[in-house]
Amino acid sequence: MSKNRSLLASFTLLFGLLVTYSSSSVAQSDALDDGLLAYWPFDECAGWDYNPTSVNGNNLEFVGPITCVNSLDGRAVSLDNTQVGVDPDTDPEVICAAIGCGDYAGLLAERDAAEAAAIAATANAAAAQAAWDARQDYYETVVYNLTVYQVTYSTFLAASDSRAAEVTAAQAAFDAAQAAYDTAQAAYNADPREANETARDDAENALSDAQAALTQLEALLAQAIEDTEGAAAGLAAAQAEFDAAQQESMQLQADLDAANQALAAANAALAEAIVNFSVVDDAVSNALTAKYLLTESDIKLDSPS
Repeated sequence: MSKNRSLLASFTLLFGLLVTYSSSSVAQSDALDDGLLAYWPFDECAGWDYNPTSVNGNNLEFVGPITCVNSLDGRAVSLDNTQVGVDPDTDPEVICAAIGCGDYAGLLAERDAAEAAAIAATANAAAAQAAWDARQDYYETVVYNLTVYQVTYSTFLAASDSRAAEVTAAQAAFDAAQAAYDTAQAAYNADPREANETARDDAENALSDAQAALTQLEALLAQAIEDTEGAAAGLAAAQAEFDAAQQESMQLQADLDAANQALAAANAALAEAIVNFSVVDDAVSNALTAKYLLTESDIKLDSPS
């Protein structure tokens, strides 16, 4: 092979970067810096643990000890069957840009934002659930009170109706006793015999008893009506409280449903953001962990003849 002062090393890494190095002049290396993603000099070998560093931080890592050999420009790296990989400390954004995997920083920011939104949505849903749970005992009490007042009102109303029927019957009995007394009195007035007087007195006593019974039943009816009116007022208040509680419950349920829907949407967005970011993150991870075997078909070295 002809004598050549340049060491030409060309190979492709996982991210598809073709790296070419020429040591013929400083001007040539400066020209390569324009838009270059990596620059690894192989003729500055300093020992078995030598790893070339790039001007932009995309460092190269040799796995295992290497061999330094003499070259025209110094000590060169012997690349026969040597494994290499990207330095794990390299910025993942730089690696992603190098391999063209996408907007690493943007997708990472979207994932973090989606995670924050999911955390906030979880807190909101928990708060809505807590607000709902906190009122359940109250709602149960309201329903119970309404049921009690409904039963009480129905009971008093039935009692009042019964007393009203009794008063109606007592009134009829009183009217009949009054008629009987009027008849007996008329008979006595027409013929004041002892028999007619006795009949009149008996009719008068019956009328007095009917009057007493009617008066007592009217008092009981008045009390029943008062009790029914009180139960009706209590029922109305219980119904109003129930209606207000029902409205509040419906609002809390709507808030809870909305919070759960927002949480589901936030979790879905987070899952999508995680998937989107994992694509570029996995690509970067593969670039960091993969090792490549360099053989003479990958590295061509012209040595002095």
